[in-house]
Amino acid sequence: MKALRSIGLRLLLFVCGLMLSGFFGVYAQVYTPENVPNVQLRDSLRLTSDPSGTLTEAQVRNIDRELVTIRKAHGVEFAVVLLPSIGDRDIESFSNDLFRLWGLGSKTKDNGLLLLLVMDRRQVRFEVGYGLEGDLTDATSHKIQRTYMLPHFKNGDYESGIISGIRAVGHVLADSSWIAEEQNRGRQEEDDLMPVVIVLFGIFVFALFLSFISSTFKNIALVRDPYTARRFFPHVKSYFKLSIITSFLLLLWPVTLILLYWRYRAFKRIKPLVATCLNCYQQTMALLPKEQTMQHLTRGQRLEMQLKSRYYIAYQCSACSAVDAVDLARTETSYKRCPNCDHFTMKVDSQSIVRDQRGRRFIRAYRSCINCSYIDEEDREDRGESLLDSNAGLLGAIAGAVISGAARGGSSGSYGGGFGGGSSGGGGATSGW
Repeated sequence: MKALRSIGLRLLLFVCGLMLSGFFGVYAQVYTPENVPNVQLRDSLRLTSDPSGTLTEAQVRNIDRELVTIRKAHGVEFAVVLLPSIGDRDIESFSNDLFRLWGLGSKTKDNGLLLLLVMDRRQVRFEVGYGLEGDLTDATSHKIQRTYMLPHFKNGDYESGIISGIRAVGHVLADSSWIAEEQNRGRQEEDDLMPVVIVLFGIFVFALFLSFISSTFKNIALVRDPYTARRFFPHVKSYFKLSIITSFLLLLWPVTLILLYWRYRAFKRIKPLVATCLNCYQQTMALLPKEQTMQHLTRGQRLEMQLKSRYYIAYQCSACSAVDAVDLARTETSYKRCPNCDHFTMKVDSQSIVRDQRGRRFIRAYRSCINCSYIDEEDREDRGESLLDSNAGLLGAIAGAVISGAARGGSSGSYGGGFGGGSSGGGGATSGW
């Protein structure tokens, strides 16, 4: 009798286990890039994919309106995706594959942008197209996440966090567009009379100075913690130094005096944060010389310094001897971020031409990481000798052909969907809340 009761109890537990696993399997579905719903295919005004219903329909419509506004104002194809889980995939490679699969952005401008939220990991990532990496840098993307989005996410208000991030991106794009237009307008001025040219040049330079100061103080206002201040301060010093010297040499001495005053205000705002130790909270942090900085870096960070793919500085507290090493903005380099060790030590070893099932040509790059020896492949479209016919624009409305798979961490996928066929260079930023 006891044996029968024991067997019955085990069967009951087994059935309950199956029911529970089925229950959680429904509500914690693991997504791959291929089965994320591309809502753009059904409606050109839909840019938010939320298959698990994290947001209400009204919230999704509000976010879609913000994304459409960005598209109309700047031509940027900006999509938002919220997923309950992506399994064991890292969010960087997942977002890169999804970006390429949907083909976000214009095929010629590569001005696509993807915002991905993975709920079970509490992570958010910006994936940036090639054409936007100059405006929306990794540092800028990370700053937007930490300043405008994460405070809302921590309170469970995903709609407000997403909309705040979208609007911050819009401000960044608006400032960059304004500067570019002013530069182009300055180049197009006719050189008829020398005095007129000199006056116009002076006005143009003065406008650039005002734009620079406005942009600098906007960034300074966003600096609220010591780590961000230490990353931002060297750039502030360099920008003010260059501007003051340039205005002085151009005999714009009133501008020089204004810049000196603004420099004083900026330093007064940032220097106390730069000197604040996160360990003992005293204002006793001081910049270390380069040779001492190298002693406090990891092997991967020292390698990045040697390759000049990223630059690090270190501060040490005179009170408690705590050291804080921070990375500055990434310099122009041929090295890419390694998806395995997260350092900018990925180089291209060789390249070959491959074709997909429709005859389109792609350049396959075989890459390896100098730091961790990780190996993968990356495909990008061969724009110089594309075999697409004159109806290539119609392909944006249908799913593209699948490019042959790459090794783990490699980029593959199709360039279809309802977007323009753009591509991502792997730039962006990831944060957790």
